[in-house]
Amino acid sequence: VQTCALPISRVEREWRKKAFWDYETGVAGARKGLEEAKVELKELAKELKEKQRLCMLFEFPEAIADSEARVEWLTNSIDNANVLWDIAEESQEFITDAKQLLWSEVHAEGLEDDTKAFIKRVKALDKEVRWSRAFTGLDGEIKAFLITCPLIQALHHDSMRSRHWQMLKDTTGKEFTPPPEDPTMVLGGILDLKLHEFSADVEEIARSEERRVGKECRSRW
Repeated sequence: VQTCALPISRVEREWRKKAFWDYETGVAGARKGLEEAKVELKELAKELKEKQRLCMLFEFPEAIADSEARVEWLTNSIDNANVLWDIAEESQEFITDAKQLLWSEVHAEGLEDDTKAFIKRVKALDKEVRWSRAFTGLDGEIKAFLITCPLIQALHHDSMRSRHWQMLKDTTGKEFTPPPEDPTMVLGGILDLKLHEFSADVEEIARSEERRVGKECRSRW
């Protein structure tokens, strides 16, 4: 009976260590790894077919049932991983394109809507990929961009002055030429500040002048 089963536990352990389950691998590396995994799986399926023949011969079909289920899981995991990396590729291209937009032409609400669409697709991914670093990396990257979108909109407000941009430099610890002084500034220059890591401070900086002006207007009345 033992000869009917595949060493599926070992196979699965090794499978979960494959590079395409790690977001650091990148799209190109993951695609290559998935193609190699398909070849491995094809060989495993051939071995499974021979085991099935033996099990039927000795009338122990139940001995191969677990192996059949796990090979099916491996097959599905390739499909699910491909869907994950499709989203990763599209979202990375989206963010890369957004970084090239002139700051003066950025429409933050539109970027936010598009990002929410990616969030929705990530949430719809099969639960069998959620354990992986590829999933957590993709999920984290898109959520970070989503957090940044309203901050971009806040920094576009007419009330932003030189002192506010200086406060932003102090908060992020990075030097840059503020957009009002650099008409060629692209969104990437601001995204490099990693605004999502300072979201509360950025909101406070951007809203402080609005509140001051609001108080002055109310006091006049």
